[in-house]
Amino acid sequence: RNMSSPAPALRDELTAALGERAAYYWKTLNAFLTGEISRVEFEELVRQALDNPQLGELHSPMRILNIR
Repeated sequence: RNMSSPAPALRDELTAALGERAAYYWKTLNAFLTGEISRVEFEELVRQALDNPQLGELHSPMRILNIR
């Protein structure tokens, strides 16, 4: 049984789906995880990058797993 984390695959899938917005998303997520911005600020900022349902679905598990 494969016990490896799904995190790298989710990260790669989200990065590919975001395209040119990926760097912005990851920079914003890092700012949230390091306490530079609040959860409310993070959600408001990334909403701009998550402009379709597929991206929203990929983003949800990312928040739960706190992937950088």
